[in-house]
Amino acid sequence: MSDQWPPSSPSPDPPSSFGGQPSYGHFGGGPQPAAPYPQQQLLPQEVQPGRSRLPLVIGLVVVLALIGGGVAAWFLLRDEGEDTRAEYCAGLKELTNDGDLLGVVGAADESTLVQLEKVADLAPSAVEADWQRLRDLAASEEFTASSGFAAYAAFQSIVRDAEDKCGMDIPLPSF
Repeated sequence: MSDQWPPSSPSPDPPSSFGGQPSYGHFGGGPQPAAPYPQQQLLPQEVQPGRSRLPLVIGLVVVLALIGGGVAAWFLLRDEGEDTRAEYCAGLKELTNDGDLLGVVGAADESTLVQLEKVADLAPSAVEADWQRLRDLAASEEFTASSGFAAYAAFQSIVRDAEDKCGMDIPLPSF
């Protein structure tokens, strides 16, 4: 005979993990899991409490508040290049004899050019580029119709700024 089981005898028990008892969660029949997950056993003094994230959240809020305060202070305290406006207006009034631009051009001399440079150096950022354009045109040896129009546009911008921000009335001849 062969080593086969007799048909009336039950099939052999599946292997169990501990002394003939099925492993946890397995209720007989069918294949059993290979091995249960290992369990870690810690002593009470080894168990550490979870870390609180409250200090991290508070720190993040403080950093965001500081950044927001810095941006707000920058917007409130910026001067937009207007820190020399009072000196600029006073120098422009003195240079133009309170708005007489044609009289200044007719009586221009060396001291007028020095005074004109001082006013241009004090120019706020609103008209600084216009003054620089006039300086560049005065320094160039070539004067064309397009450079004449550029000079006139710069003069118009300077005059509008003087009227709006310095309270001056400077008549500018038009074409």
